[in-house]
Amino acid sequence: MVSPWQPLKVLRRIPTVIPSSTSPYHIVTDAGNAFLKMPNNPQGPAAIVSEFIGTQLAAWFGLSMFEYCMMQVCEADLNVDRQDQTDLVMAFVTHEDDGDTWKGSAKELQTEAYDHTHCHFAVIASNPDVDLVGKINDDAIYGRFPEFVPFLKRSDIQASLVRLAQMDTSTAQQIVQTVPSEWMDNAGIRGKLVEFIKSRSEFLCNQIEGKLCD
Repeated sequence: MVSPWQPLKVLRRIPTVIPSSTSPYHIVTDAGNAFLKMPNNPQGPAAIVSEFIGTQLAAWFGLSMFEYCMMQVCEADLNVDRQDQTDLVMAFVTHEDDGDTWKGSAKELQTEAYDHTHCHFAVIASNPDVDLVGKINDDAIYGRFPEFVPFLKRSDIQASLVRLAQMDTSTAQQIVQTVPSEWMDNAGIRGKLVEFIKSRSEFLCNQIEGKLCD
């Protein structure tokens, strides 16, 4: 489910300070500007496991999103003071896209699904003893900001739930299996992620319409 955009090499790093917990790099690649997250980021590899799974689920769900890929890079490509670090590692890369902040009108309202580093997937990927049932049945709502409420339509939510109901174990396995082993090498955690995706989808199908519309 990875998008067709696939740069082959990092040309240079852009000295941009990005206030993010994963300390992403702003880079120029042979296929355009991009943002890159390394597995040794301050939040650990679980953060990009979550990013990668969340992004693929967004693609499966049919959401608008930025182009992305996995790409082998080394620290020497990114830091002038790490020229001795030439071992290749797999990184998560997102294509930079022009855009602006939303001004509040329906005409310009188009959201991109991105930045999944702090979703439930990250907690599961980093903690073999996580309370999986609690995560599956978490009824908290994120993103239902007052400014968005006038644009929520029950018919759109119901149509989305038709797609969500199609999530099955086989699809969840296909997505989780694409996570590089160097990011996550615990088969038990992979199994928990598959179980979470399938069971969480069922929970949301039964709960989310009322949470968003009532």
